[in-house]
Amino acid sequence: MTDQYALGLVRPHRCRFKDVQSLCTHTTCRRIFFKHQRRQRLQQQTSLTGLPPPGPACFTTELEAPDDQLLACLSECVQRIREPFAPEERLDTEAAATLEQEYNRMDTCIRRIIRVVKVLPYFNEIGKPAQLSLLRANIYGLIVLYSSFFFERDIRKLRYPIKKADGSLTTVTISMLDDLSTTTGSAAVPLSLEQERYSSTTSNSEKPVPNTMTYLSNTNCQVPGLREDFELYKANTLAAFDHLDELASGDDTLRMVLLAIKLFDDDSLPEELRSLVIPSRRAYLVFLWTYLRWRSGPKRLRQATELFSRLLLAFVDLRTLEIRMTEFAKLLSLEGLSPLMREVCSQRPVAKV
Repeated sequence: MTDQYALGLVRPHRCRFKDVQSLCTHTTCRRIFFKHQRRQRLQQQTSLTGLPPPGPACFTTELEAPDDQLLACLSECVQRIREPFAPEERLDTEAAATLEQEYNRMDTCIRRIIRVVKVLPYFNEIGKPAQLSLLRANIYGLIVLYSSFFFERDIRKLRYPIKKADGSLTTVTISMLDDLSTTTGSAAVPLSLEQERYSSTTSNSEKPVPNTMTYLSNTNCQVPGLREDFELYKANTLAAFDHLDELASGDDTLRMVLLAIKLFDDDSLPEELRSLVIPSRRAYLVFLWTYLRWRSGPKRLRQATELFSRLLLAFVDLRTLEIRMTEFAKLLSLEGLSPLMREVCSQRPVAKV
């Protein structure tokens, strides 16, 4: 028996199963016993050094809180986004019949986005050239992230708050692209697509109908593939909204951080401007990491880390949608667009900030 004691195989202590002091060989009982011994040794060591005895606080992880000032600024940005649309903003709530009308609807969203990013920390410090370059390069991604604030997952539509002329508040739902794409039959293809087919099959001397979804004169794309591309664009848009809604879980602050990170995406900037933008983007990435860990608490740090990785991957999917939106913008008739959207789709500076 003494040999067993020396080897540490068994120890006399209270068994969890027999409720008596016995020579227990249960693995769980031994584990609890050894933990108790380690705790006693720690108490003896700390009493000798004058440190406070270990308690529950010694076994918890203190998490760094996110920056209070930045968190307050993001909350202010969320309030600006959630403000009801005034009558003078002229939000188009009618169903779009052409792709030009669908893009014109982005006009009001872009103006709202510019109002919001003006109060974002670090944006005013990078200078006007970098500001315009960021807006021009990332505008489609910003539109998607901005619209995600108003996406209703159960009805798969956008629900915007509206202020009427008499001051009363209401909401309006907008169907995204429903009238621009169909599921069966060529007879249900939108008029703009039929006009595009007509313009592609007639002689070059005939001019296409203005203000329709026309190809650029230097493209040789096949018209039959246009409808399939548009269906894929619609599916990608709804999937992006669904995915963002799942990741955010109703947290507007998290959505706002994603919008800020997207705003400072420097991939397409020239080298002289990139050095101004990289520290700002890094600051928001650090804030996102800290915010997720702080929100989750010490017991769910693994889930916070996984969510951080999933959010970064969401930007890859968002980039795919941006490319598709850019390709469709090449098919637009500039005469059918608003002045602001004409600047966006022709790759000129977005607006004066």
